Amino acid sequence: MRTAKLILTAALACGAGLAGIRGPVMGWVADRDARVLRPVNGMPGAGSMGDPVDAGMAVDAAVVNAAAGVALVSDRDNGGLGVVRGLGDSPSAVALEGVVAGAELMALSPGGQYGAVFAKGSVQLIRQLKSEPAVSAPVATELDGAAAMVVDDGGVILVAARGGIHAFAPDAGGVLVARADSPSALALLDEGFIYADRAANEVVIGETRGEFAPVRILAQGTDGVEAPIGVAVAGRRAAVAHSGGLAVFDIDAGLKLFDVPLMAAPEMLKTFGSAFALNAGGAGPLWLLDALEVERAGAGSDAPKVWFVPAAAR
Repeated sequence: MRTAKLILTAALACGAGLAGIRGPVMGWVADRDARVLRPVNGMPGAGSMGDPVDAGMAVDAAVVNAAAGVALVSDRDNGGLGVVRGLGDSPSAVALEGVVAGAELMALSPGGQYGAVFAKGSVQLIRQLKSEPAVSAPVATELDGAAAMVVDDGGVILVAARGGIHAFAPDAGGVLVARADSPSALALLDEGFIYADRAANEVVIGETRGEFAPVRILAQGTDGVEAPIGVAVAGRRAAVAHSGGLAVFDIDAGLKLFDVPLMAAPEMLKTFGSAFALNAGGAGPLWLLDALEVERAGAGSDAPKVWFVPAAAR
């Protein structure tokens, strides 16, 4: 097994000179210095930044669904937004028309067919990302301090903003689904959602995505969660990034399994292919936590390791 890993690593390092050889890709990241979208090649512990993908525009921010091979990218200087399809195979880029300029938040559905944009107080749904993208009319909101957004495979958009979590069904206005003082992170979970409230030191599960959904607390200050800034789901496990570090919880039992040792406090926690990203990367090293190890974790098991991918050469 060790020999196989060494051979694969060598192939990745020399891939540019080996016609027809394509190694595994963990995900894609927005290189904010070069303003490009780059693949992260290899595997945890043996990764490297690859050559840029043609995104059709300068890239200042991106959200990527690696399994679907789809990305939303934004050029904040010109206010443009585009979709890149065929990632990992034959990428192609399409500029999106009719999107409100200045995207503050972007999201992709788990299946990659829907996208969502929050800009200047409005939410917009984008349908048919894999074929002929169709941008819905913007829905004006009065949301203040929008911090996170997700969209499900039915096109329902959830936005975490000061005061609570709001749901926007396709071609409809918003409804409040959960109250929260200062929500800082949001993820889909089963038929509901999970969010972090930074001010309350809580991580809360919403059982549905309907108005005033039933909720239950998964984690709080007594669990060592301080000012949570990120939450991500792997199977029946939830990883929570907070000012004191990173913790993993059993969703069904409502118990903390362990803390993950870190060299520095995480900047964020986002799904990154089969891993979780603890920082934005691109301009510097990217820190990754193996999501498969989190999913398999149980009480008493060793905490998953955190790996880093060196920054791209300049």
